[in-house]
Amino acid sequence: MDRGPLRIWIDDEVDGKSISPDCVPLNLLKDFSTDVVQFLRGSDENIPEEKLLVKVGSGSFAVTTLHEQAPDVYRDIALLNASADIGAIDPKRAKIVSKWQQKAASNVTRRYFISDGFHTVAVTHNTRFFSSEQRLWVKVKRKIVGEVQDLGGAKNVNVHLLTRNGIMRIDSDHETLARETTNRLYKCVLVSVEAEENVTTGELRNPKLVRFEDYAPSVNAPGLREMQAEGGKAWAGVDSVDWVRRLREG
Repeated sequence: MDRGPLRIWIDDEVDGKSISPDCVPLNLLKDFSTDVVQFLRGSDENIPEEKLLVKVGSGSFAVTTLHEQAPDVYRDIALLNASADIGAIDPKRAKIVSKWQQKAASNVTRRYFISDGFHTVAVTHNTRFFSSEQRLWVKVKRKIVGEVQDLGGAKNVNVHLLTRNGIMRIDSDHETLARETTNRLYKCVLVSVEAEENVTTGELRNPKLVRFEDYAPSVNAPGLREMQAEGGKAWAGVDSVDWVRRLREG
């Protein structure tokens, strides 16, 4: 489905006059542009800024995207339009909305707007955005096994780890990876990470690499075959389907 452009704009006053493309404080222009980039990206830091093309609109200071954005942007705008709870949207976008809420709360003339053509979200001194999910996340340290698919990066340094649940992108830094003397690419590794864990679902978010652990997985093939043989003797003549049925029936 083709989606329309997004329009994001800010209302404020300087010396009693509304800001516009003809007159906007430079610091406000800088902060607003940075916020718009983060809102459009969300948690996908792989989207380069040069790909985020916009045009500046008239009236209030506004920018309009020149091409369709990722589907999750439109999803989050619809969620914000339906509820003041920002716990369900991308955490990076939620952070921007919280920031705008704080700015608007301390300045009655400051107002932010986001529109996808169908929904318009306003952030003013009267709005009360909150996160019901925040209390569900706790800081944890975890060890995770997976295969390194990619690592490094010039600006956004991270490790792409293939786990049994899919690809996990783990934030890192140049110093941590520079200390590594072992080629980890396409190897099965054990990593220690710091992250936030949802106490209800067990989901991890915002993982950050602490270090690669010593890890040398191996299989004792003769021992495994011996256990298989012993198990085969023990279960000889047993109807496994009937055994499971009787177990379920108590």
